[in-house]
Order: sequence, then structure tokens, then C-alpha cells
Amino acid sequence: MVTRAQRHAIIIAGVGVLTVAAGMLAVAFSELSDDARPARRPATPPAGIPQQLTREGDWPAFHRGGRLLGQGDAIGPPPMSLRWTFKTEGGGFVRCSAAVVGRTVFVGDGEGTFRAVSLTDGSLRWRFQAGAALECTPLVVGGRVFFGDTQGLFYALSADTGNKLWSDDCRKEIVSSPNLFQRNIVFGNSDGWAFCYTQQGRRVWGVKLADRINGSPAVRDGTLWIGSCDHMLRAVSGADGSEQISIDAGEYLAAAPAATPDGLIIGGYNGKVFCYDPDTAVPLWTYDRIGREMLTYASAAWADGIAVVGARDHCVHAIDSRTGRPLWRFSTGGDVDGSPALAGGRVYVGSRDGRFYVLDLHDGRELWSYRAEARISFSPVVTAGLALVGDEDGNLYCFEPASPQTTGAEPPAGSPP
Repeated sequence: MVTRAQRHAIIIAGVGVLTVAAGMLAVAFSELSDDARPARRPATPPAGIPQQLTREGDWPAFHRGGRLLGQGDAIGPPPMSLRWTFKTEGGGFVRCSAAVVGRTVFVGDGEGTFRAVSLTDGSLRWRFQAGAALECTPLVVGGRVFFGDTQGLFYALSADTGNKLWSDDCRKEIVSSPNLFQRNIVFGNSDGWAFCYTQQGRRVWGVKLADRINGSPAVRDGTLWIGSCDHMLRAVSGADGSEQISIDAGEYLAAAPAATPDGLIIGGYNGKVFCYDPDTAVPLWTYDRIGREMLTYASAAWADGIAVVGARDHCVHAIDSRTGRPLWRFSTGGDVDGSPALAGGRVYVGSRDGRFYVLDLHDGRELWSYRAEARISFSPVVTAGLALVGDEDGNLYCFEPASPQTTGAEPPAGSPP
């Protein structure tokens, strides 16, 4: 039997100097960057991160990539109006989230169909048929789209045409969303392997780390932080995949970590959210207000010193990211498996009760909600003055603030796609 002490034991697997990867990564379609390292646990946390992870108007990866903070650009306040709806043929569920780059939405579905859709009016631009269901968020960078399927194939497509550029067999299902490390693509698979590829398809490295990796790697300086279902949160060198630090959280880690200025924040299987110091691997706090065996599958979003996470207790939780103190809890009618997005002092989150919610970041008040046609396990995207969410019946919804003066989005009528 695992004791309480064992659950929270810190296993230092290796010690080394973490290489700092500084500067912005310029790319043709997107600019993902690992932002400058902030001061450790500031008394007054910054309102956002020191540098943007991407160009304004783009959301090119899960939780916007990089440190996986889930921060969107400014957007007008609710109420929201429905700008357009896209329905997948055959109703393939939209469980994985979308990427948005260059006025195009990139998203896959449970039938294995990957699509590019106009952000302006929801019209289809192109489609590509993969070999199996798609359950990870794509990464769009350098004019290419990268994603994996549940048979273990990893694909690179042209972002312009949808033509396949290359693919590789990673043997086991891929639900870990790819992220960008410098100019390379990093992700994991269900057999516990982590991979790094060049954009041209050369495998830089592949290492066996765990028994299963579900979440996206968070990129902080020269290091990838990866949670896994063997209870471990690992620091892995982005250069060669070597393991530097491993931390035993004492429970399954199905979510992706958020590398916030206040520490590494990740939820677990048994109703807890953990925060660790990334330099020392020391636990900073544990939040235990979710409930036993209530899986936290959603990844935390962070802004203004507040970590927001959904869980299978049907609630959205806000936590002081410096202390672990509970700030507020919002109850929905279903599991909250989609990772929240934060923008303009508001929380955008879906629930498997079939509703899409906008909440106040600081007090958890419901500001607005929308009833979808089916359950929502999609992680919302907030960018270019718009909010996107999908449901499990294959509907993709695009919302804008009801007042046209509050949105930076292009007007739909008469606009080119």
C-alpha cells in the first residue's frame, strides 16, 4: 500500500543545469516562444506573461503552446452572439481542441477527419482523412499542421492545401497535443514515449519515459515538463530527451502541466492539484478541494496569479497560484474535461452538461452561457476577438461579443475568407 509519505516523495532522477532557450521563434505562420523567465513567485504577480507566446490573433497549439497558460488576446465582454456554426459530416465528435492561425481554424474529429475552416464565416477550406480518430489539438507552425491519431501515426500537412507532407508511425495512440521546442515538434504517446521531430520529418529523438503520456509537454527554458500516468512529473531535456528531474505526485497525471511564474501546476487523478518549484522540484502547495477519485483531466490556465482548472466533480476551481488557497468554485451540471481559456479577466469553459460558460476570473460569477447541442469536452479557444468551442455531436461554434464595437474580428458579411 502506498503511504501518504510515499505519495508525496520527491525523486530526484538527475540534476543538471537547464539550458536557457531565449528569444522569439519566428515562423511563417506563427510565432511560438518560450517567454523570458519571470522572477520567482513575485509578491504581486504580473497580469500576464512578459512576452506573448504567439502573434496576436493566432492560437497555434493546445492552450496556445509554450508554457501552456491558456491565455487569449483581449475580447469584448459578454453577452456573446453566435457568428457561425460548422457541422462535421457524420457528426464525428469534436473532443480535441482547435488551432487558429492566419484566419483559419484547424481541427480534427472522432471519425479521423481533419479540417481547415474559415475563421471569418465557418466555410470549409479543405479536409484530410487520417487513419483513425483524432483526439489531440494540432500544432500549426511554419506553414505546416502537425497532429497524431489514435493508431499512432503522426502527420504533417500543408496548412494551405491539406496535402500530406510526411507521416511517421509512433506505434501507439497519440492524444498528447504537440508543442514547439525551438523549431522542433515535441509530444508523447500512450506507450509512454516522448518524441521530438524536425518540421521536415526527421526524428531527432524518441525516449521511453513512462507507461502513458496523455498531456502536452510544457516548454520552459530548455526543458520539457511532461506528466504521465505512472504518477510522475518529469523534466526532460528538449535537446536530447534525457530525463533531468522526476517528481512523484502520488497519483495519475493525465493533464498537461502549466509552467506558470508561480510554479508548475498540474491536476491529478484523485482530486488534487499540485504546484512544484521547477528549479528545485520542491512541492509548493497541494489543493485538495476537488474530492477523492474525481479526475482532473483538464489542464490549468493561469493569469493574474490565479490558476483555473476544471474537474470531474462538475466544477471549475480557481486557486491562488502563489499559496494554493481556494478562491472560488463554480458548479456546472457535468464533468469539466475541457481546459479553460482566460482572456480579459474572464474564464471561457465548457462542460459535459452541454453548456459553454463565461465566468468572471476574480469571483467566479457566471456572466453568460450558451446551450450547445451536445456535451462539451472541447478546450475553448479565445483569439482574434472571437471564442470557439466544439461539442461531441460534431458541431463547432464561433462566438463574438454581441456589440460590434467590442470585437476586433472582421465583419462576416462581404468579407473574404
